[in-house]
Amino acid sequence: MSRPAPEILLTSEEKGTLLRWMRSSKSEQRMVQRARVILLAASGLNGKQIAAKMKTRAARLLPRHKLPISRSKPSR
Repeated sequence: MSRPAPEILLTSEEKGTLLRWMRSSKSEQRMVQRARVILLAASGLNGKQIAAKMKTRAARLLPRHKLPISRSKPSR
């Protein structure tokens, strides 16, 4: 059974940052995948729906606790 996606409320700035990370050709792929999962969860999809869209187990990518989204790209 899939764990329900946590409720995620994004500001327009946070959403813009996640979209920018997804579109960047230099972003690390796991960061792009997590950004996509966060955006899908924020749109109201549950874990199973996210997994179907991503063709993977979304539960491993969903945050288990409410975590603030960083305002800037993480350093490597």
